[in-house]
Parts: sequence; C-alpha cells; structure tokens
Amino acid sequence: AAWRQGTFGPDATRAHVAAELATYCDLDLHRLSLDLDGLDHLALPPDALFDHCAKFAALRDLLTDLTHQPRKILLFSQWTKLLDLLHDLCDSLGLAAARLDGSTDVPDRQRLVDDFNHTDAADVFLLSTRAG
Repeated sequence: AAWRQGTFGPDATRAHVAAELATYCDLDLHRLSLDLDGLDHLALPPDALFDHCAKFAALRDLLTDLTHQPRKILLFSQWTKLLDLLHDLCDSLGLAAARLDGSTDVPDRQRLVDDFNHTDAADVFLLSTRAG
C-alpha cells in the first residue's frame, strides 16, 4: 500500500521500499500504519506499546495520579523518538501534550512555553534536552 501510494517517492520500487522498511523500528512501523490509508488495522494497540515496559507502566500510573492535582508536568528526553512515544502515551491517557524540540521554530518556542504556563491547553509539556 505504501509503495502504491507513493509514500517513499514516485520512483521508489518495491525493492527500495522493502529495504527502507527493514530499517524501521516497531514505533516507526506503527506510525506509518496510522498515516497510510487502509493500514490502520496494522497499528499496535496501546497495550503493546506500553504494557510490556515497567518504566512506561510506572509513568502511566504517575501521570494518571498527577493529572488529578493542580500541577504542571514536564517530561524531558534527549531523544525525539522517545518524545514521540511519550506523546503516544499521553494520547492513550487522554492527556493533551505540548512539545518543544530541535525542530520547533525558534520564534514559536517562547509562545509554547507561555501557553503552557498560562493556559490549560496542555496537561504535559514534552521537552528535548537538545532543543538548543
């Protein structure tokens, strides 16, 4: 489906797509299946993403407890792929998450911080320690 939809470019052959997909981790494949028409049934269920990792199970419990209190929650990581996964965790818990990483435009950064500090638009702020 991805090959026929041109996801990997108009000149990609089936062999090129197969070689590219061989480099993808489970999270990349999960996200790709959500992004492409007709492949959402291949997406991993939330329990497959989080239940088999004790740290994510503990974080899920902690986030659930903390969101019932008037607190601002900041989660930091130096890896953007982990921020992607943390965003998926927040989504699965029904928590709105704001994100600031190296791909965030510099003029938008202060606005994101101000919005998080002064509104209730996001429950969790995901931050990259390498945002610069």
